[in-house]
Amino acid sequence: MHLIKQYRSTGKVLDIGCATGYFLEVAEEEGFEPFGVEYSAYAAEIAQNKFGVNNIFNGTLEQCNFPERYLM
Repeated sequence: MHLIKQYRSTGKVLDIGCATGYFLEVAEEEGFEPFGVEYSAYAAEIAQNKFGVNNIFNGTLEQCNFPERYLM
């Protein structure tokens, strides 16, 4: 987060392969809006419980349904 905060102090952050959302928890604590993509249904469900089903996509990045340029 220290490296990222050198360039942006807030905004949306996308974690590809977010697992259960540990990095996204830290990002949210630092003021970022968390989004993730996770292939494992088990891990994605845990992350969805933390951040909501609209913020965590279960599948691959190619299948991801976030609107184009939404995370910019």
